[in-house]
Amino acid sequence: MTAIKGDLDSWAVEPRGERRVLRVDLYSALGVTLVAALAYLVAIFTQAQPPEGFAVSLVTVAPLSGALALVILWFCGRAFDDPLLRWYAVGLAVAVPAMALQLISFPLVAADGGPLGTGRDSSATLYLLFHLVPAACTFAGVRRASTGAGRVVVVVGVAVGVLVAADVVPLPSLIDVDGSFTTTLLVLEGVCALVVLAAAVVWTRSVGRTPSAPHAWIGVSLMLNFADLLFNVLGGARFTPVWWASLSMRAATYAVLLVGCLVWLLLSLSNAERYTERELSRREGQLGVAFGLTRRLLGVSERLSLAVSLRDVTDAVVDLARDGTSMTAGRLHVPGADTPPPSPAFASMMAAHRRGNGVVLASGREDLARLLPGAEVPDEVRAVALVPIALGAREVAHLALWSHHDHRWSHEDAQFLAGLADQAGQALQRAAAYESMATAATTLQESLLPARLPALDGLHLLSAYRPLTEHTQVGGDWYDCVEIDHRRVALVIGDVMGKGLRAAAVMGQVRVAMRTAIGFDPSPTAVLRALDTGVLDLEDDEIITLTYAVLDLETGLLGVARAGHPPVLIARPEAGVETLEDGGSPPIGVPVGTRAEVWTQLEPGSALVLYTDGLVESRHASLDVGIDETARQVERVHAEAATRHAAWAAWLAEIQARSGWQDDVAVLIALYR
Repeated sequence: MTAIKGDLDSWAVEPRGERRVLRVDLYSALGVTLVAALAYLVAIFTQAQPPEGFAVSLVTVAPLSGALALVILWFCGRAFDDPLLRWYAVGLAVAVPAMALQLISFPLVAADGGPLGTGRDSSATLYLLFHLVPAACTFAGVRRASTGAGRVVVVVGVAVGVLVAADVVPLPSLIDVDGSFTTTLLVLEGVCALVVLAAAVVWTRSVGRTPSAPHAWIGVSLMLNFADLLFNVLGGARFTPVWWASLSMRAATYAVLLVGCLVWLLLSLSNAERYTERELSRREGQLGVAFGLTRRLLGVSERLSLAVSLRDVTDAVVDLARDGTSMTAGRLHVPGADTPPPSPAFASMMAAHRRGNGVVLASGREDLARLLPGAEVPDEVRAVALVPIALGAREVAHLALWSHHDHRWSHEDAQFLAGLADQAGQALQRAAAYESMATAATTLQESLLPARLPALDGLHLLSAYRPLTEHTQVGGDWYDCVEIDHRRVALVIGDVMGKGLRAAAVMGQVRVAMRTAIGFDPSPTAVLRALDTGVLDLEDDEIITLTYAVLDLETGLLGVARAGHPPVLIARPEAGVETLEDGGSPPIGVPVGTRAEVWTQLEPGSALVLYTDGLVESRHASLDVGIDETARQVERVHAEAATRHAAWAAWLAEIQARSGWQDDVAVLIALYR
């Protein structure tokens, strides 16, 4: 059983794997160090003393180890932006030169005090310097002092060390001729020991019991420094057993620090390599899952981009969600939409969902009861997903999925539903806008075409209109029928280039202008000349084609004028179909000297077919071929004399139902009786 409840966005990216940090129990390390130091001291007191020449080796170990440790700590401090490590490295940068200066002045190395002529008192001062400066820098690191001041400390500290080694600085007597320490030196070493001990305590409290390895070994080195000073005070002179212990502690101070840092560095590099390989493998797996999820969501985008209406979107979302999560069924409820009401079980789950927060993915009856308290979940349902569909901060729908089998919800399921929910909200917004536009377009289109054709004695009228872009845009084709008087009627069909509100506005203007012109002079050429004048007065140039016909219902006399429009088709009772080519002239608005018209006689039983170019246009054939094909269809329909009206109505219904038109199609048929 699995259960997930919360915000889908919180599952967007899986966090990086935790990197292993090598840590040392500082308390245990300090305890072992002190025990080892005391054991060594006991060994020294039992006269297990090394030869005096070995002191040179011990004195040499300290600066060499310290120099190498300095390099490691400085670069690690910069790499990890750790002020503790960087400040301790600053202390070592002063201590190491001081130790080196003391080394070359050591009596067993250079009897005359080395190249700088360092005396006994200066050597003792260097000893105090390389113990005191790291401790002082420890306090600076704990207080997170700016490491920019570290450069000043290094320059000043090294300069002081050189001046002391050169016996330039006046000093009190610190070591007698016989090598014993004066009271002044013992007091200074005691104070220095207390400072180092305080630094060790402050450091330990700052880094905690189990710090990273470098911090732990610095704590150990501080305690060894303290032991070095303490043993030196207790020894009171060179080459005593306690002095040997002090010298050994000094060597151990930096040897332990170096070895600890080297081991930590090598282990860290090894761990980093393993971590990198592990993370690469894990991320490759995640990348594969992400690519799969991306492909699935691209499929969602493609499917939703084809969904136009609200019903299309709801069906697509449910299908995609059900197939993407292997659920049995699903339902998308959009409050306020014209969709079937939710079932009682679905309504119950939605009510329980609203009392909670975010998404609910549950599997198993126990999880369903816990996450959806009070919901009437059918007994056969074993797994449920309830996902809010939001648009910005506003919830616009609820998606419910359910299965009759237990389902283990995964991170990938959550991510898929998150992506689907985001796209579903946008698709619902588009669908709402589409349906709003469709309603407006339908209303406008109906207002621009005759609500009904007039019922006339001796003339039966039929019409059809098929826009290329259904619902959302107003087409540019139109037709009209105007009763001039009790015996004459005007028939007109036209096409305004373009679509949308601009074309609709022009269509309305032309229709009004035409009706006005008919009131003055209904003859074909007069009406076209009046329309020319009206169109030239429009702000923008417009291309308008139309066919205008005047029919005398008593005599059957027909006058036709075409302005850039396809020819009229006349189906005669016994003579087949005539394509009336005459009476043509350029489109309305094109400057022209005269307008042509043609007059012909209609016999009772004739049919007059006016149409726009969308009926005869095709990408695969010329306009003439389309006109000839339409003429054959008109002839076939007109031949069905017994059911002529029904045949014409069926032909128009076929035109409206057919898909694949290249343009808007309008047809006006007048059956003369």
